[in-house]
Parts: sequence; structure tokens; C-alpha cells
Amino acid sequence: MAPSQLDRRGWRRLILYSSGLGLAGKIINFGTLTALAVFLSPAEFGHFSVAQLIITGAASIVSSSFGMAANTGVAHVSVVTGKMSPFEAVAYAIHSLRKHIGYTLIGLVVLVSLLYFVIMGGEFSYWVPLLGFTAISLVITDIFIGAIAGLGAVRTAGSLDAARAMVAGAAALTLGIIFGPVGAAFGLVLFDAILAIVALAVTLVTRKSSPQEDPAPNASQIATVYAGITTNGVAQIANWALLAVIQATMGLAAVGTYSVANRFATLVLLVPGFLAKNVLGELSRLREARNFPSLRRVASRYIAWILVCSAVAAVAASAIVHFAADSILPEYSGLTVLVLILSIGAAFRASATANGVVLVSLGARRDWIFSDLFATIVAIAWLSGSAIYFDSLEVLVAATVASAFTCLVLRVLSMRKRLNDIESTSPVRLDE
Repeated sequence: MAPSQLDRRGWRRLILYSSGLGLAGKIINFGTLTALAVFLSPAEFGHFSVAQLIITGAASIVSSSFGMAANTGVAHVSVVTGKMSPFEAVAYAIHSLRKHIGYTLIGLVVLVSLLYFVIMGGEFSYWVPLLGFTAISLVITDIFIGAIAGLGAVRTAGSLDAARAMVAGAAALTLGIIFGPVGAAFGLVLFDAILAIVALAVTLVTRKSSPQEDPAPNASQIATVYAGITTNGVAQIANWALLAVIQATMGLAAVGTYSVANRFATLVLLVPGFLAKNVLGELSRLREARNFPSLRRVASRYIAWILVCSAVAAVAASAIVHFAADSILPEYSGLTVLVLILSIGAAFRASATANGVVLVSLGARRDWIFSDLFATIVAIAWLSGSAIYFDSLEVLVAATVASAFTCLVLRVLSMRKRLNDIESTSPVRLDE
């Protein structure tokens, strides 16, 4: 997809492949994990949810950052060289980030083990470090898909996203029924482990068949990695703090109820999440080509699409739970109100993410980091006050709304300033 081709037809293609395929996979994933909640008790599902939120949260600190770096790095090289095959893109992305992947592997083992120990109140199991080790597959898979998306291959990237979501849900359900919460947790990373092995094999074969100098990630690519790790790490602190407060004050059953509600609410984030990977590549190619009028037009359409999609999804998720939750999941009480609160927060977060993607494409990484930092401070303050003065799960989870709204406001203000700078002075000064 050339940088100037995102017309109305291009948007339909982008949404169909990047969101449609991924959405289908995530809906199947949602159904299988909801079925897992039926087979497990609230406390067992809470135990699984703790493991899931720790491993996906820890991996997401670096995986989305590496995915963005691979995306923008491949977009840069493909524009400069004029040609790059998918195999070359994957090999370039993984090999250029190989040292950071190694450091991440060690960090994930330590972080996952530490988080489990803290959140579970001093409990520890032999399988926790192993789960941290397997989390590296989530990182490598995001680099793989990010590199493909950076080329503009939206159909391939969407298909991979769909496949990983479907297999993760099916494997978690199957292993969860057989082995319980621990088996379900390992099932979540099964397909990512397979994709990671494929990506590493592609890198090895491509490098051997086409010997070349070791690619060094450009300054912008590394800056994106570090900025992403910082902002995602700060954002995850708020998520883990919420999980820890619920576990400490209300127990695993309450964690299970929160996790089921959050599973419905995260439907709001599906389309924004899938669109982000491919739109970031498009915006990055436009920036490399210095095509700022088209960049502004694509950014505006992208944010408008996210606003509409997230609002519709929030209403749909709340309606589904209101009419069906009591009959499907009778053991999880209070889901309707929880899903409504979490869906509002997710809609704000989706819009904040869209604005964040535009900021990253413009190189405004400091603004991206600051917005998440301030939002996390708001969330921690909310949780501290709620834990002291209220004994309510609904009040606790409202921290997600306050945090996401804060992040959205800050990013909107920053993005408008950056885009206005582009109109008044070209090129705009960026935080390189």
C-alpha cells in the first residue's frame, strides 16, 4: 500500500483486513475464554486471570513497543530502499532488535515471578518462571506481525492476528479443562510460541542466504522502543495496582468477576488495536515521504473511525451483558454495572490509543509518555482513596475511567498542537 493510497477504497480495505480478520479471531477467543469461566469456579477463573494479566501485561510492556519499532523501522527501510520482501522485513526487524530481545527474556522471567509473588500475597509456584520464559514468544510474534504491517501487507498481518487469537482461546479452554487454571495460562501462549519459532527460522534462513552487514536499528527505532517500554510500563502499573487491590481486599472470586467483566469491556478495544498496527505503518511512510497534508488527512479519518467503533462497541458490550449475563454466568454477580463502567473506560482508552499512534508517527514520544504517566498517577490516587473509604468493586474499577479520560485529554491537546505545527512550519521539530 503506497503512502498516498488511503482513499475511501483504501480505508475499506484496511478496515476489512486489519480489523475484520482480527476481530473474527478475537470474538472466537472471547467465546472460548468465556466458556472457560463457565467450566471453572470464580476463584479458579480468578487464579487464571491473575496469571493471564501478569503474563500479557508484562509482555505488553515490551511487545507493543518492539512491534511499533519493527513497524516504523521496516516502513523507513522500505521507503528508502524502494523494495523489501516480507522475509527480509521479518529478518531485519528481529535481527536489528536481537540484543534487546535477549535482555527482555531475562527481564520477563524476573518480572513475572515477582509480580505473581506480590499479587498472590507471597504465594509462589515452580511453573511461574517458566511462564515468564514463554512470554518472550508474545514479544517475538509482535515483532513478526509489526514488520509485516510495516510493509503495508494488511491482509497477512490481519490473518496472523486472527489465527493467534483463535488458537490462544481454544488452547486455553482445552488445557484449562484438563489441567485447570495453570494449563489455561500456558495455552494462551501456545500459538505465539509456534509463530516465534517460525519468525526465528525465517530470520536465520534469510540471513544465511543473503549475507549482509548486521543491521543496526536507527535512532528513531530505538527511541520508539524505549519510549514504548516506559509508557507501557507506567500504564501497566495502574492495571496491576487495580488487580492487587481487588485481590487484597476482596479475594480471588472478586478478581474472577472483574476479569469476566473486563473480558466483555475489552471488546471495545479490538478494532482500535488491530487498526493501530497498520495505520502506524501508513502514517510512518507518509512522514518519511514528507507528505504532511496526507498524514493529517489519514490521522483525522483514523481517529474518527476509532471514535465511532469504540462508541458502538461500548454500547454493544453493555447490552449483551445486560440481557444475557445472568443466564450464562449466574455465579458472577454484578456484571452489568461493572461492564458498563469498564466499557466507558475502554472507549476513552481506545481514543487515547488512536491519538497516541499519531503522536508516535510524528515522533512526539515525550508527550506519549507524559500522558500515560499522569494517567497512572490519577489511577493510583483513585485506588488509594477508594480502598480506604469505599468497600465497592464498582468504585475500584472506576479508576480505569478516570485514568483513560485523563490520558485522552492530554493526548488530544498534544496531537492538535503537533499537527498545527506541521501546518505552520514544515518540517515540524520532533523529539528524535
